[in-house]
Amino acid sequence: ISNFAFASSNPNSRAMDMFIESSHLDQSLDESYRKMTEAMVQQNLLSNELSNEYSEFLRENVSFKALEKDIRAIYADKFSETELLELAAFNHTSVGKKMIDLGPTIGTEVMILSQNKLNEKLPAFLKKIENKKVKAKK
Repeated sequence: ISNFAFASSNPNSRAMDMFIESSHLDQSLDESYRKMTEAMVQQNLLSNELSNEYSEFLRENVSFKALEKDIRAIYADKFSETELLELAAFNHTSVGKKMIDLGPTIGTEVMILSQNKLNEKLPAFLKKIENKKVKAKK
């Protein structure tokens, strides 16, 4: 839970445009989906044959272009015009550029880590739940 007070800004403002352009949100989101699809193929969760079809499905439904209006509204609800300009300025620093460049890779690694942990822990959890159901029936 955050202690930050949320400001509001215009989703179509010049500050928003500068932030989106500087953060490469369109490229980052689309690259995240590409990496996620590759990871799914590597983990045998998606076949090579279906990966192109899945990628097209993502492009049509959850690409930056498909979600841009909503993404702008989310950021506009959370950041003021001044904050968006500060974020845009940060994105032009070497650390900001590094964060943008590594964002999709880090996101994919976190997704894989989470999936592996779930795969490791889920069977025991499901067994525990099933045991509780059996005991409840008695």
